Amino acid sequence: MQFWWVNQNQTFKHERRGGFLWAPKRNANGARNPNYDFLEKIEPGDLIFSFVDSRIVSIAMAETRAITAPKPDFGVAGLNWQNDGWHVEVDYYDLPNPVRPKDYIEQIAPILDEKYSPLNRSGNGVQAYFFPVGVGLLTELVKILDGQFESAFESLLERSTKPDPSPNSEDTETVSEEKRIQQRLDIGETQRTQLVIARRGQGIYRTNVRLVEKSCRVTGLAEPQHLVASHIKPWSKSDDLEKLDGYNGLLLSPHIDHLFDKGFISFTDQGVVLTSRHLREQVLTKWHLDRNQHVGNFSTEQSKYLEYHRDMVFRSA
Repeated sequence: MQFWWVNQNQTFKHERRGGFLWAPKRNANGARNPNYDFLEKIEPGDLIFSFVDSRIVSIAMAETRAITAPKPDFGVAGLNWQNDGWHVEVDYYDLPNPVRPKDYIEQIAPILDEKYSPLNRSGNGVQAYFFPVGVGLLTELVKILDGQFESAFESLLERSTKPDPSPNSEDTETVSEEKRIQQRLDIGETQRTQLVIARRGQGIYRTNVRLVEKSCRVTGLAEPQHLVASHIKPWSKSDDLEKLDGYNGLLLSPHIDHLFDKGFISFTDQGVVLTSRHLREQVLTKWHLDRNQHVGNFSTEQSKYLEYHRDMVFRSA
C-alpha cells in the first residue's frame, strides 16, 4: 500500500461528488509536471489524504489505476488546464473532525520532503496537486488525526469489494461490443480504452454521471458503490460523444436499472414515473414501486435523451 496527498482547493467539490481524482498530463505551457505524473503510480488500495482550505477533510482509497481521460466538468475551475489528463476512481471517507496540519507544524516541519512536500515550512499548502507521503509524514498524520485514520481505513476497506468490471464470460453482447470497439480503426487507442471502460459503466462516463446525478431517482439510495451508471439513450444507439456524456446517464439501484434498461419504466421531463402495461403488478408490489411517484425534474440536457428513451425503449403499448 502506498500513501498520497492531494491538494484540492479548486476541485474537491467536483472530485468528491464524482468519486475521482483528475489532473492534466502537462502544464499549460506543455511541460511535464511530476506532481501530475505521480498519478500514474497509484495502485488500487492506496490511500490519499485530501487537503482542502488548510485542512485534511477526507481520506480516499484508490479503486483503479490511472487511465487517460478528458477533463471532467469542473465548472470555472481549471479553465486553462489541458484536456488530456489522468483519471483515477476513488472512494472518499469524510473525516468527522477535519484537522489543520498548520496547528502541528512544529512536529511536521522537520520531516517534510525537501523536494516534494505538500506543505511549506509554515504549514500552508503549496501550489501543486499530488504528492507521495513518506513513512515519517504518515506517522505524524496518523497521530494528529487521533483515531480518524484507523476509522477511515476500516470503513474504506469494508466498502472496497467493488464488483469486477470485467465482462462475464457468458455476457456475449458485452464481449462482442468490446471486441468491435477494439477493432475500430477510426479512433485512437486512448478513445478505444475509454469506450470499453464506459461500456462497463465505469471510468470517465461514471464520473460524468455522478457529476450530474447524486442518487437513485426512484429509491433515493445515495451510496455510489451500490448504484449502476445506466445509459438513458442505449449504448448501441449512442454516438461516441453520447456514450461518455454524463447527461446521458442515471445512477440507479440495480433493480431499477433492470426495469429502465428493458423499457418497463421511463420518466417524463418533469420527473413523473411511467410504468409499462407489460410490468406485472407483483413486481411493483414486491419492489415497493409507486406508479405515481415524482422523482424530480430533469435538466434540458437530460430531456433530449429521455425523449429517445420514451419513444424507442419504453414499452408504452
